[in-house]
Amino acid sequence: MDGGGLTPADVAKHNKKEDCWVIINNNIWDVTRWLNKHPGGSELIFDFAGQDASEGYNSNHDPELVFSKLPRSSNKGEVGGPIPQVELLTPPPTEPKPKTVAPTKPMTPIPLVYNPRTPKSTTATPHVDSDADSAMEDYLEATRELTPLEQLSINTHKRQAQYGLRMAHSWTVYDGTFDPVPQDKRRKRDVPYPSYIQHAFRSRSGLSNLQLSRDAPISMCALDIANSHVWKCMPGLVRKYVYVVMPNGPALWSDDKEAEETMYKRLDDKNYHTPVYGKPNMHEYKLFGDLKKRPWVIWPLWVEDGYGKDYVTVVSYSESTPETAPLFPQLISYSIIDPRRAKDVDAAGRHRPAAARIQRIQGQLLKFWKKAGFDTTKLEYKEILCSPMPLNESTSGERCFATVKDITNQIIQWYMGGGKFCKVGTIKALQKWVNPFQQRVEMTGINAWMLMSSLDYNARISVEAILPNTITEVAADGRKRWVEPYDLAGPFDEPQISADDFFLPPTEEYKVKTH
Repeated sequence: MDGGGLTPADVAKHNKKEDCWVIINNNIWDVTRWLNKHPGGSELIFDFAGQDASEGYNSNHDPELVFSKLPRSSNKGEVGGPIPQVELLTPPPTEPKPKTVAPTKPMTPIPLVYNPRTPKSTTATPHVDSDADSAMEDYLEATRELTPLEQLSINTHKRQAQYGLRMAHSWTVYDGTFDPVPQDKRRKRDVPYPSYIQHAFRSRSGLSNLQLSRDAPISMCALDIANSHVWKCMPGLVRKYVYVVMPNGPALWSDDKEAEETMYKRLDDKNYHTPVYGKPNMHEYKLFGDLKKRPWVIWPLWVEDGYGKDYVTVVSYSESTPETAPLFPQLISYSIIDPRRAKDVDAAGRHRPAAARIQRIQGQLLKFWKKAGFDTTKLEYKEILCSPMPLNESTSGERCFATVKDITNQIIQWYMGGGKFCKVGTIKALQKWVNPFQQRVEMTGINAWMLMSSLDYNARISVEAILPNTITEVAADGRKRWVEPYDLAGPFDEPQISADDFFLPPTEEYKVKTH
């Protein structure tokens, strides 16, 4: 390593609760003293003890937040870089006043009941650092002004502070079983605190990006939460055979070679590698190992190319060998399920699947699997078609969600049949009819339910009513457009049932009428 500093091997030695280090975005941190202070619980950090925690951290935090939350003495420098030295300063003779940040409008003023920058008691349990170093940490923490992001984190994560979901000024529909309490009249004890903060923030983000209007985009976060819920609802005995991967893309799967090569360079970054199962001296990209732990893999991919910006779903089946058990690196069969149809028509005027797109993704998947260490010598491609998208639709997230549900049900049948795989009959053609609005309502309910569960069900679902004779701005396929209230309920004419070959009929027969 350059700089003669600490290596991932050095970090791996600090994997105990009384001595816990992690790597976050190529920086090494001693998080021993932070374990019991972490708002989400110590286990969320300790799961990455001695490892690279970048992926888990960045999915729930601002990448720069760690530099403001942890004292400078906890930073052991970049991987391979020089170990930083904490400059000791002479504290001023007078004790500084703790800084506070006034809340912004329109939120109700929240009393600051906790300030983590307040000097700690001298009777606190000493750390392995020297007393002088600990005292200097306290001084640096007490004198540094809080950033707006830190203040927001404090008010959100600390149990003594309020936690609320604010709606815009509008009418709210309720059934009369309770008296709605205005935001400015609520007390701290009236507002539930989330038990699983990361779930609360992810679900809230998913709901914010899951607009119930035709062609509005479905975020990866919303789709991931819905798919994860489907997986959790499978029988436990079947679940151990299935891995529903969180949505991924677009770099590796789109028609952009430069972006693809950039991503492959990142896959080679040792900071994102973890030990190979059964071979602790070998390391690989974490996802490579995760994909080999179960025989069935269902993987939504976000693809951007000349055909559109859509989700396609990959389902693969692999087997284990006596030499590779308990892993499953022997790929047997895979399918790419794409609801998008080509714009060109065949002799009968119908739109077939986008063959060029499928072939390109096939090549990219084979490249990825070989790099991940899979054996593809027995691999065969099986065509599976789903309900097609009309050419004037802009998002396939609903059909991806419907595909995940359908595939998981077929895998349950595979398990009930003794777990014997047949390339022809195990996974059959999918449903011929998908109503996007039915799927959107279901996904919205799942995201809302996950948000409620993170609040220990100490919450109610409110339905916000749009004011009459108004239009709302949404984003669809990268462009802004306006929708009226009835657009949220779906078209008056439901999508047609697909033909037996799943091809799209001529546009005049399949176009969706708008009102």
